Amino acid sequence: MLSYHLRDRIASVVVLAVCMAGFVHTQDMPGGAAMFPRLVLGLAGFLSLAWLVSTFLGRASADAPAAPPKPFMENPLNLAIFAGSIVIYVILIDLIGYFTSTVLFMVGASLALGFRRLPFTAAAVVLFIGFVYFVFRILFDRPLPLEFFQR
Repeated sequence: MLSYHLRDRIASVVVLAVCMAGFVHTQDMPGGAAMFPRLVLGLAGFLSLAWLVSTFLGRASADAPAAPPKPFMENPLNLAIFAGSIVIYVILIDLIGYFTSTVLFMVGASLALGFRRLPFTAAAVVLFIGFVYFVFRILFDRPLPLEFFQR
């Protein structure tokens, strides 16, 4: 069984590699269109690098009792639910529009994964939709897929 430090090192290197590949991929994009993806990829790359460095720091002392091993994933069904939700979400974006499908995805995935605090879910949905609207429609003046009632 792999240690947690080794698992974290492997995962952080994979995330860092994906960020670097995404950054290279954005080289073909026009300057304005590449700004936001590069910002997100740069932040994710920085955080994955910090994650990698943290795996070499703060090791438990030899006197400390070892934590009992935990399974790599406590509930694989949650991963399957979330992955299926993402596939449905991507399909729905073109069918019913970005904002409607995003609301359905955020609420549906939260409920399917067992998160039952609806006021927090509603606040997260409103804040996220507001942020995306501000960034793409107001700040960058970029269209998003039309809603089904706008067609």
